[in-house]
Amino acid sequence: MSALGGLAAIGVSADGSVVVGFGSDGAFRWENGVMSALGGSKALDVSADGSVVVGYSSSANGDEAFRWESGVMTALGYLPGASLPGQSGAWGVSPDGSVIVGASNSEASPTGYEAFRWQNGVMSALGGLPREYFIVSEAYDVSADGSVVVGYSRTGEDDRDTAFIWTEATGMLNLAEVLTGLGLDLSGWELREGAGISDDGFTVVGAGYSPYGTEGWMATLSPNWVDEVTHELTVSIAKSDWAGWGTVDIEPNLAKYFVGKGVTLTALPNDGIAFNKWRIWDPNHPNDPNHMTIDANNPLTLVMTADRQVVAVFRCAPGGGMPPMLLAMLGMLGLFVLLRRKD
Repeated sequence: MSALGGLAAIGVSADGSVVVGFGSDGAFRWENGVMSALGGSKALDVSADGSVVVGYSSSANGDEAFRWESGVMTALGYLPGASLPGQSGAWGVSPDGSVIVGASNSEASPTGYEAFRWQNGVMSALGGLPREYFIVSEAYDVSADGSVVVGYSRTGEDDRDTAFIWTEATGMLNLAEVLTGLGLDLSGWELREGAGISDDGFTVVGAGYSPYGTEGWMATLSPNWVDEVTHELTVSIAKSDWAGWGTVDIEPNLAKYFVGKGVTLTALPNDGIAFNKWRIWDPNHPNDPNHMTIDANNPLTLVMTADRQVVAVFRCAPGGGMPPMLLAMLGMLGLFVLLRRKD
């Protein structure tokens, strides 16, 4: 054991040669017995090779997340809509240093934190689990390829901290609901935070409450867990011989939807085109009328309990269902015939 002085050591590189943390003089990076001040307030994680350090530092804009590499500290800023002076911090970094996760105040969380994922100079909001008030969430760790993020979000009627798992395909999910959907019995357990995730993105660790009190936990997901607990939604527009009949807005617009997720579909007619009806069916029962629904309500809200295929049917404005251009051409032809008769 080596003493590092009156400091808090928080992160370590893959081979143990680089340590980062903070003390009375701010963030530090230690390597081969040499401790270097980074200038920030706190260093909270380090890449596998020790070359990239993340954390937060104080500036005129408030506390701000940073990325340090080769002696250069880069401020990461804040999520869109954050009021200055703001609050943001980087809690975790991928092994190669390319993806950073943390939290920032934002338009959706003006006085709290919203989890973020930073990559290629862009900080993206991860949202939060359902809550009556503004979002409160923080991201703590990320898989090696940057595709899976874990942390906590406040949710529920009692507004408790709840562990989440996020993927680009699914958005933010309640980790306990995912595990229950995979067949795990969590009776008596409350998973309060996802504190760390393995490089492959399948093993999550954290803290919470068990029937015995406060307790740490570890959960291992199957490689195809996303497909096991989510459904696909295919939205299309009825085909026609002419283009430009309308569009459909999907909220939220995800590649995969967790069981029980509500999705709102809004048909947006173009000029001269009217929305007629929705057609919905279950692809697992393509010829069974009991699994098909025709609903003219717009917007339409679906609760995902199976894969769904939805068609938004548009029709022409008054005129016998003909395209507006064709109607105009027929009108011109009628006028020409009338003029000829007068001659």
